[in-house]
Amino acid sequence: MPVIKNLMQKLSSQRPLDGIRMSGCLHITTETANLAPTPKAAGADLVLCASNPLSTQDDVAAALVEKYHIPALESLSVSKSRPREFVDEYTLKDGRIIRLLAEGRLVNLAAAEGHPSAVMDVSFSNQVLSAIYMKNNHGKLSNTVHNIPEEIDQKSAQLKLDAMGIKIDQLTNEQQRYLSSWQEGTS
Repeated sequence: MPVIKNLMQKLSSQRPLDGIRMSGCLHITTETANLAPTPKAAGADLVLCASNPLSTQDDVAAALVEKYHIPALESLSVSKSRPREFVDEYTLKDGRIIRLLAEGRLVNLAAAEGHPSAVMDVSFSNQVLSAIYMKNNHGKLSNTVHNIPEEIDQKSAQLKLDAMGIKIDQLTNEQQRYLSSWQEGTS
């Protein structure tokens, strides 16, 4: 995953997530393991929770804990219960409670067969850049669901093109006129 690798290298020197505590709930596989070190390299204090014990690769989860010192939610808990169907309740050592719904699975991941790593690479980049955006805009964002800002999508796309060694051509004046005109084209 060259995009996430390049992003991790850039963010490790800038550390834009210093002082931020993050948690992630994902299928811990060889592909998703590429995401976890990135917010950590950016300075975040990261805790992971495997979203599906049936798809989690235990050796990968163990390697994340060992190499990047990323603890799993289970290791931070003193107890775990299931008060209702699809809800796991973790009681942390300090008494706080975390309720994890549907084992943290998203419908598109639970019902599908996953995505190729080339797609996940850009998606992971969007996730990390969005976390930085949220930190930088703390207190300015309303408490609602937000779309990813276009500049973040564009930056992730540019990182992907850079990783592939692809340069984008600039439109000529004639091409720009054609794109903004309704007078040319098929009839």
